Amino acid sequence: MGDVGYQSIGYPNLALAIGFVVLAVVLARVERLGLEKALVIGSIRACVQLMAMGFVLVLVFEMDRWYHVVPVVILMVLVGARSAYQRVERKPPGLQAVMTGSIAVAVLAVMGPVVTVVLRLEQWYQPQYLIPISGMIIGNATTGCAVAADRLLAELTLRRDEVEAMLCLGASWRQAARASVRAALRAGWMPTINAITVYGIVQLPGMMTGQVIGGVAPVEAVKYQVLIAYMLVGAVAISSYLTVRLACSQAFTKAHQFAKWVHRGRPQETAVR
Repeated sequence: MGDVGYQSIGYPNLALAIGFVVLAVVLARVERLGLEKALVIGSIRACVQLMAMGFVLVLVFEMDRWYHVVPVVILMVLVGARSAYQRVERKPPGLQAVMTGSIAVAVLAVMGPVVTVVLRLEQWYQPQYLIPISGMIIGNATTGCAVAADRLLAELTLRRDEVEAMLCLGASWRQAARASVRAALRAGWMPTINAITVYGIVQLPGMMTGQVIGGVAPVEAVKYQVLIAYMLVGAVAISSYLTVRLACSQAFTKAHQFAKWVHRGRPQETAVR
């Protein structure tokens, strides 16, 4: 393939990309979408956060110790869970803890086999692998959890009369909420399924593109991307499943009735565990 390197981007040249954000802001303004502030704030936050993470990763890569790598991944899980929690309109009690645990379990369940069996890293905590891959997993799991939880609560509200009728007829809360759970899981999984469906034909995913630009042989980049795609499917499935199941239990009491917060929007009653 020859000696291929990557093209470095200078900060002045990078600043020119601001024009794309300005274009989006102008279009939002013309169409009166009310998204101008969100676009500006989101763009600034993305730049600051990415730059900060870049400098942190430089230090972590140089230190190359597990007790420097693991805290970074834990912070990513906490921030991801917080982000997912904030996207849910109606929040059952303990939802943020549920999301944090679900995302953490997904990361461990997926990264464990990959690090030890698939990649066979000399050191399981090698930051150049663990942090970027964990970041992709956490990002997708965050979206899956948020969408699934929000859909679950919307479905329970929409089907409240149907669910209450089933409960009155002797059904357990698990039986009565089954349709809502299925709808929530479908909603949480579909974005990932739709994304991987167009890989290779419509879209060249970010990791593969970055590796190719960096000089990695395309076939090797494809192997990594296939691995990542399957990891994302597993992580989203695990995290959203746990979130939906645990969040659903918060919507019912031990007597198999709706918790008061479902009716009033306030988390006031101890739910089934």
